Amino acid sequence: MLLAKALDETAWGNLAFFIAVMDVLASLCDGGLNAALIRYLARHEHERVSTVIFRCLLLKLTLTFIISIFLVAIRMTLVAYYEMPPELDRLFLWTIFGGFLLSYEVFFLSVFVARRKFWWYGINYLAINGVRLAGVSVLYWLGSSDVRWYAISFFAGPGVAFVLSMPALRSFIHKTRRLPAPDIPYKELIAFVLPLTVVQVVGMLNMRANSFLLRVLVSPEATGYYEIPYQMGFIFLIVSGALVTVLLPKVSAMRSLSKLREYRKLLLRLYPVMTGAALLCAIAGPLFLKFFFNYARYSEALPIAALIIFASGLAVLVQPMTLIFYALGRTFWVTVIQITNFAAVVIFSLALIPYWEGAGAAMSLVCSTIITVLAVVFLSGRELDRADGSTLSSKGVPPEDAQDTPHSGP
Repeated sequence: MLLAKALDETAWGNLAFFIAVMDVLASLCDGGLNAALIRYLARHEHERVSTVIFRCLLLKLTLTFIISIFLVAIRMTLVAYYEMPPELDRLFLWTIFGGFLLSYEVFFLSVFVARRKFWWYGINYLAINGVRLAGVSVLYWLGSSDVRWYAISFFAGPGVAFVLSMPALRSFIHKTRRLPAPDIPYKELIAFVLPLTVVQVVGMLNMRANSFLLRVLVSPEATGYYEIPYQMGFIFLIVSGALVTVLLPKVSAMRSLSKLREYRKLLLRLYPVMTGAALLCAIAGPLFLKFFFNYARYSEALPIAALIIFASGLAVLVQPMTLIFYALGRTFWVTVIQITNFAAVVIFSLALIPYWEGAGAAMSLVCSTIITVLAVVFLSGRELDRADGSTLSSKGVPPEDAQDTPHSGP
């Protein structure tokens, strides 16, 4: 929000585009390996941590190398396609670097998640945003209008947090160095992460597609008008991510269908509460924009804010409910839902953006979110009903653990 206030509409629109590129790049570089790290560290709680980390890290480094070569090769083509000033070419390189920093920081934070060290996880996320806020605030106080310096200060946050996380990570690894090494074949690991890679990338494209389409179909200014309320709606996505962070190890430890059904019923009971909260925030969001920004400058963002905040509120419980598919071994449904959602976003946006620009993009987000919520609710219930017996499928779960009895660990 402070970035949008410090920069003019065009500069903020260009920077918002690069931030969107960074988010998609970090998701692509993730490749499902964050979830794999959490899953295998949770399932091998009493074995050597370093073995799991090293194998996931080796795959991640290989993926990063391939992606970096490809992006550096096409960077000039992308800058020319989006008709950006030549001086922003170097900013694109910073965007690539920032995406990699963010991806690796989240990767190592997954160790804290698997070990349920959520306070370390929280401290590092606060460090990321604290560094960003400090850097942007100093530049704003100095009266700078150079978008490149603002971008560098924004992208540097994950790097500082990465350094802060190293002592705790070293301690976790050191404590388990004498334990036996887990047997995790690379073939099994790759088979687990491949579908997750599609889910991660398509999921991030779902969130960022409208920013790219507005930049191509309309202008940088239109992208900026859309990104301001999107950043406000991102608060709901942070809540959703926090829920998944806390719930993923716990849902991974569930061994019975009855517990999964109770988990689903709890989420369904929370939906009316979240819908009401989304409506209240949709009303309050435009009022906040009027207070924080000059009304005449960003008046076009007000109706967009109400729609995006409402859609983001509706989507809060979607990710937590998709954990049911992972527990049942039905991860292909997550891929199908994400691809369907992405197709809906693109189709609705292409139809609505030419007429209403940013507001049209926000309308498409609302429509696609409603479709996604209905699909997740229906399919999760159906898959639970179709599951055999009273215990979870033994796929990925040893038969002796597939009982509705207390379990010593995930």
